[in-house]
Amino acid sequence: MTKTSSIRLLGLALFFVLSAGSFQQGVFAQDTITVQATPFYRFITQNATLGHFLTANFSEGTGYPYNYAYQPFPYQADIVPVVPGYNPRAGQGLLALHRWQVDERPRIYYYYSVYYAPHGSNYHYQGIAGYVLPADGSYGGTPLNFWYSQSYGYYYTLDGEYPPCCTFSYHGVPFRLPQGGSFIFDKIPEPPDPCPGMEEQRSTCELNGNTWDDSTCSCRTFTCRYCDQPLDY
Repeated sequence: MTKTSSIRLLGLALFFVLSAGSFQQGVFAQDTITVQATPFYRFITQNATLGHFLTANFSEGTGYPYNYAYQPFPYQADIVPVVPGYNPRAGQGLLALHRWQVDERPRIYYYYSVYYAPHGSNYHYQGIAGYVLPADGSYGGTPLNFWYSQSYGYYYTLDGEYPPCCTFSYHGVPFRLPQGGSFIFDKIPEPPDPCPGMEEQRSTCELNGNTWDDSTCSCRTFTCRYCDQPLDY
């Protein structure tokens, strides 16, 4: 092999090494992402006088099992969606908005709060609906007004809107909704391995039908209390 060929091969190998490094950086460069605020959809449950259902997923409101009547907000009202594996970076004013389904059959309505707390047994927690902004307006946004009726449930309006009738009482503005904008989310770090460097031992333990104990970093042998006892017919 000539000297020139050796130099070319060395350069080619270096190129592939650098390319692989760049590819790896591209794959693992998603520790931080940008998330856009998306429309917050409003639906009326069951009929025109009952409470509202709010969601960042339009098909959730119109599909099974809900199939509610769409009632769009009169002007822009958004929410920052949940991204699995990521949390919003602190300092942006974003607050997790929790959702409960309230079952008072034959009525079903929905309650939203930036505070997670236990409620009555008929309040069924449904997770985080998205992220919203503080009520004081320190981060902007449009106010979401809360109304409540024991007969009809929760009704949610923007400024200039009011419930259609009946016994709704005003409960103030507990938070605001974004009006567009992009936000920084950071990847949720994976918890550290409680037994670093023992992956092979853990795998061997589980392949042999035993149980790996992360608290002691040891393999617990499977034992059967009744295997050696004679069968009683």
